[in-house]
Amino acid sequence: MDNFIAAFILMLGLNFIAQFINNKALKKLDEENKLLLIDLFAASRINTFAVLFGIIVLFLVNLKFQMINARVSLLIYLFLLITFVIVTTSMAYKKLKANGFNDDFIRSYIISTSVRFLGLIFFLLLL
Repeated sequence: MDNFIAAFILMLGLNFIAQFINNKALKKLDEENKLLLIDLFAASRINTFAVLFGIIVLFLVNLKFQMINARVSLLIYLFLLITFVIVTTSMAYKKLKANGFNDDFIRSYIISTSVRFLGLIFFLLLL
């Protein structure tokens, strides 16, 4: 249980840092771009969350019932998470570039996504 608490606190801390980076970048956008940003990602937000939730649930179910060796399952799920983050970040990057968002905002988006992803990876590794 101690590992779970440490992992959870680390994940929350990194998510807080990512949110801070994101909010700082959002403050620099004008109202039109803020509205455009919401419209761009509203449709895919639920699908993205569902895929991520599914990956995490599969990992946790496997930890509980040990269907696959823990080390093998960790490698599989880390691969799935890395693939997920690369694909979703790439898609977001293309959407932001195609809609004329400035490079500073895009860089902040990628950094905050990376920090959030690191939190999730650390959480899974410390379990």
